[in-house]
Amino acid sequence: MLHSNTTTPYALLSISTILILSATMDPIPIFTASRPTDTQDPPLPYTASPWRLLLSDLRLAKQFYRHIPQMFRPLRDSDGPIAELNLTWENLWVILVHIILIFYQVGFLISLPVLSFFCLMPAPFLLPYIWLAFKVNKVICRWTLNRGDRILHSTYMLPENPPWPREHERWIFLNGIAVGTHWMQNSLNRLSQIFFRPVRGIHTPTAGIVFDLIKCLIQRNFCYATQDVRDAYEIIKETLWDDGCHKLILIAHSQGGIATSLIVDWLVGEISQGHLQKLEIYTFGNAANHFNDPRRLFPGEDGRVGEPRPKDRGPAAGQYQNVSRVLHEQGEQQMANVGRGRGFSVPERGQQTASPRPPALEVIEVGAPMWQRAPFIEHYANSDDFVCLWGVIHFIRMRNRYLGHLFLRQSPGHLFVQHYLDPMFPLDNGEVTIGVNDFFHLVAMAPISALESERCGWTDPGWHLSRLWRYRNGRSPLDHYGL
Repeated sequence: MLHSNTTTPYALLSISTILILSATMDPIPIFTASRPTDTQDPPLPYTASPWRLLLSDLRLAKQFYRHIPQMFRPLRDSDGPIAELNLTWENLWVILVHIILIFYQVGFLISLPVLSFFCLMPAPFLLPYIWLAFKVNKVICRWTLNRGDRILHSTYMLPENPPWPREHERWIFLNGIAVGTHWMQNSLNRLSQIFFRPVRGIHTPTAGIVFDLIKCLIQRNFCYATQDVRDAYEIIKETLWDDGCHKLILIAHSQGGIATSLIVDWLVGEISQGHLQKLEIYTFGNAANHFNDPRRLFPGEDGRVGEPRPKDRGPAAGQYQNVSRVLHEQGEQQMANVGRGRGFSVPERGQQTASPRPPALEVIEVGAPMWQRAPFIEHYANSDDFVCLWGVIHFIRMRNRYLGHLFLRQSPGHLFVQHYLDPMFPLDNGEVTIGVNDFFHLVAMAPISALESERCGWTDPGWHLSRLWRYRNGRSPLDHYGL
């Protein structure tokens, strides 16, 4: 339980809002291995020397290496038919291939210094050896894990009459590490089943866990856009330019978060503000070391008092708002019902199946005339996920480094369906996403200002603040922005 009168070193968080949503009442530390920015040891900007960034990443990985086994735990957190570790023949085959590739790739990496420095193998022999090793690895992955097209589509049978029109929406998913065609297709079908939308997947073929991690280091520290990122950028840019597309929902997992951060950097410099307003980004287990966003103004964010602002926008990202008064349509009684102190609140089991009514608009007095806002960027993370500790959880506390809202679940696990979608968007009888569950009913801790250590005056359940949650079962958030 966290209280408002408790001051910890972790109170100085990033420029982005952090919403701590815990699925347990156990007193688990939030950022167990993180520490606030020290002026004597300032963090490296993501534009620093790539070699210094690489060295910093290796030190960071050493700091969190004990969490690496937590990426695959719990093994049976979900009994869903398409969970990655569910005991099916397809999953067992994928796991077996990955185990073989781990031994193959680790052995290859160990052999390089042995052949170079101890056996003194000349370059004319060493270079063909390296080329052959990569070629064999590519052939194994191509014929076992990455069979099929690079562009995939969900195959889940959607209802014929959706509750909300969706013909002007486009949904795109970017996968993470170690994901072959089988797991990619399962992820697309699970997303389609949750949100009742067709989902298009841009598949980043896996090269095995070890080589995928090396690829992440290159993309993250050298800002190098591989061909996978370039292909995804072209598709996303064309989608934003499409006049028939009014909204693009981009979902990314793990390594896909790195690709998304690079794509956003390019989009900001090439796409007009009007086209960028179509974009919504939601990441899970984000491995990126930065997340930029253009400056935007919405109704009520120009310094005028009393402008209605939709509650699904959540708190401002990029700069903490100076909120002097918050009024709900239901009055102060609603705040008393949802904000019991600064801690977390777990509902009774019998109350979790009812679908909640959408929250009303709120009226905010804005203290600062200018806000820097994210175009609906939300990050979902597990607290003991090594990739999150190495990525979003570590870097989001740094000023102007990571924009968006962070929803932190107190749990291990990095697999997209098994450890993120199934616990956060559970299905009722395997068909429809249930109403308020343990994760999204928890009362969010009030945000903390990174500059003045001031808490903003609001507390809300998670489903009030998660825009992605409002898309479930074919629904849509209310957009009252005059766009």
